Amino acid sequence: MDILFRFIKEFEGWFYFFAGIIAIYFLRRFILTWREMQVALFGLEKEVARQKMNASLSILILIGIFIAAEFIMVTVISVKYPNLMAIPSPTMQVLQSTSISTLSPQSLSALSTSQVFPLSEGCIDGKFEWTFPRNGSRVSGTVELKGTIKIENLGFYKYDYKPAGEVNWITIAGGDQIVEDNVLGGLWQTEKLIPGEYQLRLVAYDFQNKPLPDCVINITVISP
Repeated sequence: MDILFRFIKEFEGWFYFFAGIIAIYFLRRFILTWREMQVALFGLEKEVARQKMNASLSILILIGIFIAAEFIMVTVISVKYPNLMAIPSPTMQVLQSTSISTLSPQSLSALSTSQVFPLSEGCIDGKFEWTFPRNGSRVSGTVELKGTIKIENLGFYKYDYKPAGEVNWITIAGGDQIVEDNVLGGLWQTEKLIPGEYQLRLVAYDFQNKPLPDCVINITVISP
């Protein structure tokens, strides 16, 4: 079933394109047969034209149902299967990171115990982790998120953020390919957020949609 959904999502544009071509053809045919019926002089001619017009209308209705079904499959079912969601395209990569900085080891060591971030949760070095930003980093502007996701039988992954202390996570983007210390495919627009403490979370699922332990880090968003 997952393969079917992937196919429908991947070729969504082509489905709409060919459906549109067919719809234009039969719409034209419908109009022409309607005109034929209007100018027909004999009852038999009118009946033949009416049958052609009804056939064209039936096909147009079927095309409309197909387009509606495709739209529902992509927009509704993809919510249940996040790996089918539209993954940020290369156009998103054109945006450049701005004003991104991290704390130096010297600065971190100078922080008091009460200021030091807790350790990251659920992350596995070299397997399932954030590589930028790191736990305890300070970021601002547009952040190009990077990580490593080398999970056996990976189904898909997504990454979220939330203000520290909040309950609900906000999804940034996701993907379904192995990543090794590279961009995850999306940009995080922190300039739209209120400066303060935040958490970033990686969530991964295998082919059976079974979740792995989340990888959570703590960061600070500062003003650009």
